[in-house]
Amino acid sequence: ASDVYKRQGFDQNWIKADASMRFANYMRLPAGHYTFRVKASNSNGVWNENGAAINITILPPPWKTWWAYLLYSVALLTIFAKYIHWQRTKQKRLESLVKARTKELAKLTTAVEQSPASVMITSLNGVIEYVNSKFCQVTGYSEADAIGKNAIFTASKKYSVAYCEDLWRRLRAGNESRGEFLNKKKDGTLFWESSMFSPIYSDDGSITHFLSVREDITERKTMETQLKTAKKTAEEATQTKSDFLANMSHEIRTPMNAIIGMSHLALQTELSRKQKDYVNKINTAANSLLGIINDILDFSKIEAGKMDMEAVPFSLSETLNDVTQLMMVKIQEQGLELLIDCNVDVPDGLIGDSLRLRQILINLANNAVKFTHQGEILLRIEPITQSKDQVTLQSVSYTHLTLPTTPYV
Repeated sequence: ASDVYKRQGFDQNWIKADASMRFANYMRLPAGHYTFRVKASNSNGVWNENGAAINITILPPPWKTWWAYLLYSVALLTIFAKYIHWQRTKQKRLESLVKARTKELAKLTTAVEQSPASVMITSLNGVIEYVNSKFCQVTGYSEADAIGKNAIFTASKKYSVAYCEDLWRRLRAGNESRGEFLNKKKDGTLFWESSMFSPIYSDDGSITHFLSVREDITERKTMETQLKTAKKTAEEATQTKSDFLANMSHEIRTPMNAIIGMSHLALQTELSRKQKDYVNKINTAANSLLGIINDILDFSKIEAGKMDMEAVPFSLSETLNDVTQLMMVKIQEQGLELLIDCNVDVPDGLIGDSLRLRQILINLANNAVKFTHQGEILLRIEPITQSKDQVTLQSVSYTHLTLPTTPYV
């Protein structure tokens, strides 16, 4: 007796099973429905053609079921939809960025084109690649005339080729350069420009181009030249005036010294009290006039920056007495009275410029006389600050009108 078997629809021929083989082994069968058939024969070799059949159903694993494939499809569709959405969002963002950059570039282009300064962009070799409309307006060259030429083509003959090449070398080294240059227009007219040169860098830090921004300063240069000429003329006029004042003062000083000398000699003779008073007033007035002449010389010194103040010992009471003597005639003519009030804290012995102090006090008294029609004039001397070796005085004249104070150290 013997047995045979086969899986219907899978095995083409019957497989014999002997006594040592009582099982059938099928590996990695796809999911589906199968029929397993078995036939046997007796010892006489007669087969049972009908045999036996067993229906077998193999279920797929969970990841291969229809609902799993449905989930896969839904996931793929979701991923695809997300990808499409991301692509569209990216596209919109790029379009928005391009639009913004285009708008910004257009704004910058408009700003450069409408700039009140001339703008030039050159290659590393100094060949012009761009000029704005202001450049064309100032130089008279068209854009077609300028592009392709070396940037030094507008330079005047004042600058040598070596100078210009040195400028480009400094720019290639990454340095900025500023200066005032005398350039030439298309019609040959020379004009001044204040220029700034700087390198243009790429994202990797390398220099790709050079930028030149220029401003026409011809009018300013013309004004500077005119101011220099006017200053020189004014200085010459001032020098001439100072020389004239110095000469005139010298010419007047000679007879004044004679008057002072003669009046001094006259005071040494026997004079009546009245005559002595007159001659003394002449002597004092002559000294004061000589001081004014010296002031004229001092004015020349001030203009020359050589004004010096004297520091010699003098008596304040004698200076005040001189002021009184010089002002007495004018005071009496106005029918006024001059009073001098010197604070007791003011020391009499001082070191300073007595001539200029006397002039200050006389100016105060003269101003007081000018604005006083009746009554009296009070000239007050007071200390403002006082130390061991220095005193600051303030002199004030009082009338019907109070005048500003004049401090004197």
